[in-house]
Amino acid sequence: MNQSQAQASSTDLESALGFSETVNDVPEAPIDNLLYTTLLVGGILGFRKFYFQ
Repeated sequence: MNQSQAQASSTDLESALGFSETVNDVPEAPIDNLLYTTLLVGGILGFRKFYFQ
């Protein structure tokens, strides 16, 4: 199968499934700050529980 045949078959599949060429995806949610905040809060609470029983 050469490139033009592969392109045609993928285009046929996309049109059969109803996908368009341009997709306006929503950017993914930034969870990095949430992860770091959760680790920081967990560390503080663990430290307080361990040292201030």
